[in-house]
Amino acid sequence: MDWNKIKDSAKDLATKGMEASKDLAEKKLEESKEKKEQKKLEEQELKDRIKQMDKEGIVYCPKCYSNQITANKKGFSLGKAAAGSLIAGGVLLGAVGKNKIEVTCLKCGNKWKAGKK
Repeated sequence: MDWNKIKDSAKDLATKGMEASKDLAEKKLEESKEKKEQKKLEEQELKDRIKQMDKEGIVYCPKCYSNQITANKKGFSLGKAAAGSLIAGGVLLGAVGKNKIEVTCLKCGNKWKAGKK
């Protein structure tokens, strides 16, 4: 058995492993930079889209920025009516807030009052 041969092959193997490790690290670094640049680009596009929608007066969801929304009038509230009957002896509290408009995003389900972002 030639110990020098074994020693040399172990050195070669270690060198190849180090080179492969460096190449992999460089590749991961490049991918990370590309992802970071892509994210910055997407954020800038979103900001531009929001500015454009504000400029055009388009209503959008404040949570996900989708323009797929619906607006509905709130109706008679049974919960408020029940509480009103217990407290005041009447059902008039059920009608409180019935004419308020509630806007709902169809994409994410976020709800907010009309006129507020």
